[in-house]
Amino acid sequence: MTRAKQEVASNPVVGTQKWASLSGTSAGNWAGYANLASNNGNITYDNVMSSWNVSNIPSNSSYSNSDWQNAPKVGMWTGLGGTASSNSGLVQAGTADIATATAQYRFWTEDAPYQNPVYEGPVVNADNQVFVEVTYKGDSSTSYFLENETTGQYSSFANYSPDYSGASADFIVETQGAYLPNFVGTQFSNCSMVWNNGTGTGNFDQQNYEKYIMEDNSGNEMAYPGSIQTSEDGFAVWWNSAT
Repeated sequence: MTRAKQEVASNPVVGTQKWASLSGTSAGNWAGYANLASNNGNITYDNVMSSWNVSNIPSNSSYSNSDWQNAPKVGMWTGLGGTASSNSGLVQAGTADIATATAQYRFWTEDAPYQNPVYEGPVVNADNQVFVEVTYKGDSSTSYFLENETTGQYSSFANYSPDYSGASADFIVETQGAYLPNFVGTQFSNCSMVWNNGTGTGNFDQQNYEKYIMEDNSGNEMAYPGSIQTSEDGFAVWWNSAT
């Protein structure tokens, strides 16, 4: 059955903690892949998109449902810029799995370092399939398309993003908070990007890419990406350890 799409209000709520570290592997909180412009002819990425499944995480009674801003989170996202090599601006959008008394799930966007994350977009729940597209439009404006493919609901809007760099196209799992919630694994698919104002397009595995493994401060592996799946234009990311 084909589900009719329905646009819904984004209902933004500004977050209190940033996702973006703007330091990539040196922060140790990324797992996934990224295409770096510096490894691909110094192009400038201006569009990126991907789909993934929202993982089901355990709840945590130490954090009330109303205290979700401070609770441990795992974020799946796609975005433009912010790699270790560029240490520059990052525009990104994704989903957050939030370990509160009843686990919560939300879409979010972030224009870093200009603004903290904004939790906005359609309702999303565990085991939903989502699609996210991020496009830099010029004039310090980035458009976002956030879709819950399971329900057919989506939100489409633009945010101010003065620090965009286009230095990379990113497909990432990231942690925020006291520990990395056990998301077991998630599957990224249809990972693609556009560069140089639409003059070039391709799937992420058709260019040179960097692999990111999430580690704690002692170098212990927390999450890692699997091998490239060319049939899916994607890959899986697997949980290994909370800290």
